[in-house]
Amino acid sequence: MKPEILVLDEPTCGLDPAGVTSIMTLLKELNIKQGITIVMATNTVDLVPIFMDRTAIMYRGNVLKVGTPQEVFSNTDEISYACLELPQIAQLMQILRDENNLTMENLPLTIGEARRFLVNTIRLKHSEVSM
Repeated sequence: MKPEILVLDEPTCGLDPAGVTSIMTLLKELNIKQGITIVMATNTVDLVPIFMDRTAIMYRGNVLKVGTPQEVFSNTDEISYACLELPQIAQLMQILRDENNLTMENLPLTIGEARRFLVNTIRLKHSEVSM
């Protein structure tokens, strides 16, 4: 069978981290190599920015927002309204932005994005202090 669309409900529920990575990598390969559209419901928001190209937030049967993970997670009010959480690294970055006045254009959603942002910020501060 070569379906055009695969609809999955919590395909990584109950799996250990290695199993989650294995399933998500397989799904991404099916999407890229075979052109299969993957529609997946998940409460594991940390997976979304890593593996998803498009994201939709639903609440009580209604679609609240559709877009890239960055577009969807950029409105933290909508995330709260839908009783969802940001990816964990984005939660940390939101705290740094809101409570420590760290200026950022967008909340980093992955560890890699947060690392790049923090390294660049530290380098900028370091060069300002050196002057």
